[in-house]
Amino acid sequence: MKRLFRWLLFVSIVPFILGCVTTTSDYTALRNDLNQLTRLYNEQQKEIVAIKQQVIDYKTFLDRSPSRDAFEAIRNSQIKLNDQISEINDELQQLQNRLEESTYRINKTLKESSEERAQLRTEIDALKEELESLKEKIALLQAPPQQEAVAKETKTPTPTQPAEKTKEKKELTPFDIYQAALKKLESGKLEEARTDFQDFIKKYKDSDLVDNAQFWIAESYYKEGSYEDAILEYDALINKYPKSNKVPGAMLKQAYSFLKLDDTNTAKVILNRLIQRFPNSKEAELAKKKLKSISKAKKKTQ
Repeated sequence: MKRLFRWLLFVSIVPFILGCVTTTSDYTALRNDLNQLTRLYNEQQKEIVAIKQQVIDYKTFLDRSPSRDAFEAIRNSQIKLNDQISEINDELQQLQNRLEESTYRINKTLKESSEERAQLRTEIDALKEELESLKEKIALLQAPPQQEAVAKETKTPTPTQPAEKTKEKKELTPFDIYQAALKKLESGKLEEARTDFQDFIKKYKDSDLVDNAQFWIAESYYKEGSYEDAILEYDALINKYPKSNKVPGAMLKQAYSFLKLDDTNTAKVILNRLIQRFPNSKEAELAKKKLKSISKAKKKTQ
């Protein structure tokens, strides 16, 4: 553009210059300069035409392509979406960590409480035995001498008694004792059945029925409505006998016990863990149904 301006300026003063030039050499030099300026002007015109064509092509490309504003809007929305997904993932991780911590604390508390209760029951049983022994001694001391003599006479077997009556009773097997306790539980004698199962576990620690006995102890508390005690006894089964076929049932009933105590969150945690550990069990199917019913009840209350 500067060259063009110079050329126009030069053209405007050419007449004046020609009027002042007197020699042929000066005229020739000026003529050469004019031709050179003309040539430069033509080249500048070609460059301007080329630039105009580029501008036209660029405008055509912009018309056919999405606008920059639209592109930026899409890009910003993607960035925002990625940020939201990242925040959600962080929240999920935090919830998972809190869930694991809560589960650990619950299990630890239940285990400690179970051990303390078991120790207390052992001490109570020992005290009961001592109390019964003291009662017998007191009864003997309080009995009149004549009654003691009569008692001795009745206890002494006569020579005429048949030999069959003096035979000892048939010794009961662990299975017989277990079945007797189970019958008591089924007939509603919960406390008696529980005591028999506890004695069975102490006496026959190596029996294959020990885990079953532990389960029925927990069931006796559940039937009684002592849900906290039931939770502890179910937990004792889960921790002491992890390979028992009673573990799925214990987890299910433990969740039911928490529901009875209006602790829905803990119940849901246990039900979900049951489904993960034993996905093909009938207890897992019941757990799924229970979770659905909890969800429906929650929606109704909202």
